[in-house]
Amino acid sequence: MSATSDKVDPRESERIEPKGYLPPASDAREADVATVTPEEGQRNLRWLMFKIGAVLIGMHLLFLGAFIGMGASFIGGLHTAQVEIKQSIIYYSWDELASISREIAASGSDAQALRVAQRFHLVDPAGLPFGARRVALSDGTLLTARLVALRSELPTGTGGLTFILEGELDPRAMDDTIAQSWDSTQLRSWLNEELLEMLPLDLKRTVKLVAKPASADALRTTSDRLWLASVPELGEEVPGDGLAALPFLAEGALAQGWLRSPASDGAGFCYVDDDGQVVLEGELCDASERRAVIPFFVI
Repeated sequence: MSATSDKVDPRESERIEPKGYLPPASDAREADVATVTPEEGQRNLRWLMFKIGAVLIGMHLLFLGAFIGMGASFIGGLHTAQVEIKQSIIYYSWDELASISREIAASGSDAQALRVAQRFHLVDPAGLPFGARRVALSDGTLLTARLVALRSELPTGTGGLTFILEGELDPRAMDDTIAQSWDSTQLRSWLNEELLEMLPLDLKRTVKLVAKPASADALRTTSDRLWLASVPELGEEVPGDGLAALPFLAEGALAQGWLRSPASDGAGFCYVDDDGQVVLEGELCDASERRAVIPFFVI
């Protein structure tokens, strides 16, 4: 065999195309460029779509887990899992009491609400509250917040904890004009504007709006954060706004205090006298008289 028979013509080598590669560029010195067959392209596209789908599913599961976690955290907060049980109401912050209040509000019955209050030591084994919170107003006035009711009614459902604010608030007139119902009195405006702004911030942000009858026939209501008790809320068996008595309110606690109930003769407003007796009518019910102001609130 000729020695030259095993050699390849250089001109022929230019036409031998490596499998899977494009022909050389016009400039023979340029590197070959890789190419992909249609079948490989389809496989690569499917793989890319699979990876994108996997990423999207992972993100979806991540967000779903976060959402479930937030829901679980909310439910846990609703049931006060994060509130440490303390010896008395005086040791809780207002935020902690608000969490306890939400659990009490969600209770299915008064008996269940009472058990929650007992578990957190807001009431004693006999069901009576013990301990009270000191409240310092922005002007330096010191008041005492004392628990007076569980599961009181709110516009949006059942409230949790109802408190009375007792202390040395300056006596005020109910109204200096001709107001004949709670909704139009100057005292109501003062409570829900000036006095509310004087409360400590941690307390103020927990105080809820409550719906309160503003007239003896309960045909008009107000939405208040701070309010005065009515005659029925003191347990007086007289025609009134249909509200139940505040169960923990001690007799005589509102000495010389205004009530929001209109006087039975239509002239002024009811009040509690020096002896702790409710005065329903008479000239001393005149709204311009200056009497003690003892507000209530719900958290």
